[in-house]
Amino acid sequence: MSLQNKAKKTVRNIYSEIDLSSIETIFKSIPKVNGQILTRNNTSLSSLLNSSLNTPSLKANKPDTESKSLLTYNPSSFTPQGNQGSSFLSVISTNNGLSGFVYGFHQLDQTGVGQTIFIDTNSLFDIDLIPYQPIGWDGPIVISTVAGTHTNAQTITTADTLYIDFAILNNGPDYVLFENFKYTLSLDGVLWGSVTKYPPFYTYPPILNQDSIFAPLSAGTHEITLTVDSENTVQETNENNNVFSKRFTVLGTTPPPTLSINDISINEGSSGVSIATFTVTLSTVATSNVTVNYATANGTGSAAAVAPDDYTSSSGSLTFTPGETSKTISVTIISDTVVEANETFFVNLSSATNAIIADNQGVGTILDDDSTPIIPTLAIAATNANLTEGNNSGTNPFTFTVKRDVNTTGANAVNWAVIGSGTNLANDSDFVGGVFPSGILNFAAGQTSKKITVNVQGDTTVEADENFTVTLSNPTNGATITTATAIGTIQNDDSTVTTPTLAIAATKANQIEKNSGTNPFTFTVKRDVNTTGANAVNWAVIGSGTNLANDSDYSKCSR
Repeated sequence: MSLQNKAKKTVRNIYSEIDLSSIETIFKSIPKVNGQILTRNNTSLSSLLNSSLNTPSLKANKPDTESKSLLTYNPSSFTPQGNQGSSFLSVISTNNGLSGFVYGFHQLDQTGVGQTIFIDTNSLFDIDLIPYQPIGWDGPIVISTVAGTHTNAQTITTADTLYIDFAILNNGPDYVLFENFKYTLSLDGVLWGSVTKYPPFYTYPPILNQDSIFAPLSAGTHEITLTVDSENTVQETNENNNVFSKRFTVLGTTPPPTLSINDISINEGSSGVSIATFTVTLSTVATSNVTVNYATANGTGSAAAVAPDDYTSSSGSLTFTPGETSKTISVTIISDTVVEANETFFVNLSSATNAIIADNQGVGTILDDDSTPIIPTLAIAATNANLTEGNNSGTNPFTFTVKRDVNTTGANAVNWAVIGSGTNLANDSDFVGGVFPSGILNFAAGQTSKKITVNVQGDTTVEADENFTVTLSNPTNGATITTATAIGTIQNDDSTVTTPTLAIAATKANQIEKNSGTNPFTFTVKRDVNTTGANAVNWAVIGSGTNLANDSDYSKCSR
């Protein structure tokens, strides 16, 4: 972040804004003891910079993340050392009553003119030291039987040498800690070792202590505790997260007993609650107390039992005293009347002492015992529905049957309606009243079938056969329709009109004309198909062809 042409600069909201024009005034106003600006510990600033803060560079975890180098202090000119265009950070503690450090930022702009900002904090204590779990580690403390790994050993025996890894992080907003602090490692409440960390301590990287060696331990449960800032010399934003403990079990030469939990099935019931009882078994009698934690967990997938709807969650600890090999865990099952699939949940075992968990999960299956309701079914079929339409003055009833099956103990109703269908659709004029028929069928308790009658209107129109469909819909009281449609065919019964046909042909019409007199040419007209009535037809002669006959070629015609 460039400071060029900036009148003010803020570094986080805990820092006060300082006007650049008053930098020199602020600097001159810092009280001196024998001409020296002193640190909090009454040591000179130059000693502080040249000893504990003597480092080539540091990354300031501030809004501007440029690389900063430590300044040397020159009381006369306060000229920072460094390359042109770089930024620097000097950390100065004074005895002028400020409860914190004064930070100085210096940056050369593009013309080489230096700008310096002092920002004093209201509190030095923006630090949080914590036990830390690095990426790839099993935890802030890792106990292994093999060097060079960050994975906890699954089994530890009295013959194993232990390799302990642990890590510490400066997790506070302040980038760097300038005070000493001590961290300790204890085994079963007894101090095993301590280390003093000297400043500076940055937010990254953390302190990584790897492969501290513990001699083989006795059989039983042990605990390692990491305490950061064990002497409480650093004031932190959170003083309650400095300690991390890890318990583990060391097994003797005799194989330890194993713990297992069974799977159970139970009917859910229709009212109230039921109790599912799991049994946790110890394989052999132990010589000392064996403890194990347990906790319920929801199932997975579509058939998962979920607390609190299907069961009441539960957790706790079981203790086996010497001589005991069996304990029970009770889980309350919530009853209901919902028809559903069988559902599962789990009871998980963890953190055993003086035993090994062989089977850590019990599966509880809640069996659905609610009856599936018996649902009535409705189906329609054509009974007598492929008929002629009848003559113009009459009607013809087409019938369909709706059957009710499976459950006829109650009442049901269903709607029905007619609509034209197929290639040649019947229309509303084909039915009595000139509308498509519709209605409701009502089944009383015990009735298994009902008839639908569709009255077709007769006519004398010669037409193709026509089709219509009767459709069921909207059943009541839970009934379902298994066959929703049936088809009726209206057959045409009107005769096709027989039309007479007329055709002319030359009978004797290819002759010579003669030199005198006349010569009759004859043609025959035949009527066919229907000769029941009378018909008439006109005829006339006209010249035709290449050489047209004219009217002088004819005499009177006869018929």
